[in-house]
Amino acid sequence: MEHQFNKGMISKLENETERMLRKAISEYENTRVFFEPSQISVYDYFQFWLKEYVEVSLKYNAVENYKGVFKKHINPVFGKN
Repeated sequence: MEHQFNKGMISKLENETERMLRKAISEYENTRVFFEPSQISVYDYFQFWLKEYVEVSLKYNAVENYKGVFKKHINPVFGKN
C-alpha cells in the first residue's frame, strides 16, 4: 500500500528528521570519538553510532525508528559511500 503524504505531514517528517540529525550530531560530539571527515562516510558513521549508542541506550522501537528514518530520508540523499 502506497502512503499518501500531505504538505503538513512532509513538513513534520522533515522537522523530525532534522531534530534527529541534530541530536545524533550532539551525541557524536559528546562521545569524544572523532574521525577525520575523509575517513568515514555518513553511512559508516550511522552504523557506528547505531551500534555504540542507539542499540545500547534505547528501546527496540526507538532503534527501529532511527533505522527507518535513516533508510528512508538520509541514506537516499547521502548514499552508502
